[in-house]
Amino acid sequence: MQVLNVEGRQPRFGPGGEIFFRGTDGFVYRVRPDGTDLHEALEQPILMLRAVSPDGRWLLGWSRPPGNGVTAVHAFPLGGGPPVRIGNRIRWQWSPGGRFLSIALPFAEGRTYIVPLPPRQALPAISADGFLSEEDVARLPGARRIDALRAVPSPISDVYAFFRSTTQRNLYRIPIP
Repeated sequence: MQVLNVEGRQPRFGPGGEIFFRGTDGFVYRVRPDGTDLHEALEQPILMLRAVSPDGRWLLGWSRPPGNGVTAVHAFPLGGGPPVRIGNRIRWQWSPGGRFLSIALPFAEGRTYIVPLPPRQALPAISADGFLSEEDVARLPGARRIDALRAVPSPISDVYAFFRSTTQRNLYRIPIP
């Protein structure tokens, strides 16, 4: 179903069924699926909309913070307040229900961490600089290292999904479809 009178990209569903999207002006908006109640969700533009927390209180986006900050992934509180810096090029995904979080770092070379979240919290404890190293993530309470790139957490602590790809080649190293 197309949402009428709305133009944008990078749509994400919120927990109440509303749709968050990055408008053509760079700002994030929220709208009901029937096109009503369209309004700005954040007061600043972002470069890429990544996710909406399962509790609907946080929006994850790649952005340059106001002032002279460095472009990075930030968590923006939808109820107002300053953004929380997560880090550079981090892959972040909440489990359905929001009990777990997967964090894949660009410098972790094919590893992902599954982190349990405290009750009623969508973010783990994060320093003001965000995650600067794999050790920062590994030190989180209950963090579990998965030797797979972009593992996706489930609502159950020991269950996660990931993909592996292989390439078959012939004698001349030409990929075979």
